[in-house]
Amino acid sequence: MQGSCSSPLLSGMAVCCWFLLFLFHLSPCASSSRDYHTARQLSQAAITALFTQHKRQLLNQSLLCEPKPQSFHVVEDTAMMGDAVVIDSRAPGKMALILLNMRSHLPTSFTVHAYTRSAKMTRESFKQLSWASAQLLAWMHVGSVRLHTLTIPISTKAQYNTFLASREFWDMFERRWLLLFELDSALCGNPTVGLETFLSAGVAFIGAAWKGRTIPRALQGEVGNSGLSLWRRDVVGSFLDEIEQDSQSPANSRTVIDGFMHAFLHQAFERHRLDGIKPHPAREFAMQFSVETDYTGNFTPFGVHAAGKLLMSSRGAQSLKTLLLRCPQAAFAYYDLDTLSSLEQDLIARLAVSGQQYQDSFGCREDTTQLPAEFHAFTPARRGAGRRDGPPQAAGRV
Repeated sequence: MQGSCSSPLLSGMAVCCWFLLFLFHLSPCASSSRDYHTARQLSQAAITALFTQHKRQLLNQSLLCEPKPQSFHVVEDTAMMGDAVVIDSRAPGKMALILLNMRSHLPTSFTVHAYTRSAKMTRESFKQLSWASAQLLAWMHVGSVRLHTLTIPISTKAQYNTFLASREFWDMFERRWLLLFELDSALCGNPTVGLETFLSAGVAFIGAAWKGRTIPRALQGEVGNSGLSLWRRDVVGSFLDEIEQDSQSPANSRTVIDGFMHAFLHQAFERHRLDGIKPHPAREFAMQFSVETDYTGNFTPFGVHAAGKLLMSSRGAQSLKTLLLRCPQAAFAYYDLDTLSSLEQDLIARLAVSGQQYQDSFGCREDTTQLPAEFHAFTPARRGAGRRDGPPQAAGRV
């Protein structure tokens, strides 16, 4: 179903996404100069209210179908192997959710790592999501998910960025690729462009294109944000001595890792030091990998970072609505798991591993041309809604 407009939501979750964005259309935050944090607070309040209002309807729905088997073949080529890494000293309950999501949508040639203040505490936090806990423990048993205790304090953004620019960090891994992710990122169920395409792109790193009021003018439209990013570890490793030294200079001491590496790799490329590797892809291709502050709505990205930042753009509400329909996992950052019942938590955990399937009276299916009636009750009328004799209409059209 690559490249199609789709909704992997079951009806209750579809209502959730559409109702949330309906509130955005009525709220001045979508078009005013309020900052991102205000928009995020409003979206969290809206989604909390939605769960309260529609809890019974949500819990009456069948859970999402089991995820389809991954289409990835067994990879023995070292050029396709990598490590997915998150570093967060807080070890909140969302750690289980994001690890579940990452492990479910990455090929077995990638190992998922979580570096936290205490590996033991992180493992204990998994119990908050009972269904997810069993899955994660099974993956940990075979070594495809690994928990690590940080050996140095990382509690500030400055410490985080310093660590990412250090040899100590990059030398912890040996495989060619490093997928760096944060707790407000997620991978989508069935992206338009698969991971193997990005691994074969011949670039040093890929991240979401920068756009928005908080982005320096020199980086507008450039690539890319490190919140969900893919790096050629061997390329970065060949410059580690220079990277460590340059990142600690007074001129760069307050620069975040992605902005610094963007400039460093561009300079290396201009001096013909990347051996034919480009520093990063064009912004349109990078957007297919990760969406953050810019989304055109005609594709499903491989992943999403900080989706709420879309609200800062002129068409933010519409873009976020379309994104949530194509990639409901993007809403993870707005769920406060402590406020959800165990059944609701189970639903969210299953959504984390799902593809584009939902459960109805016809059983598991992928047909998105006719959604459950409850979905249409809370959405504007769409052209072609309910049709079964042609391709689905583009998401978000009204």
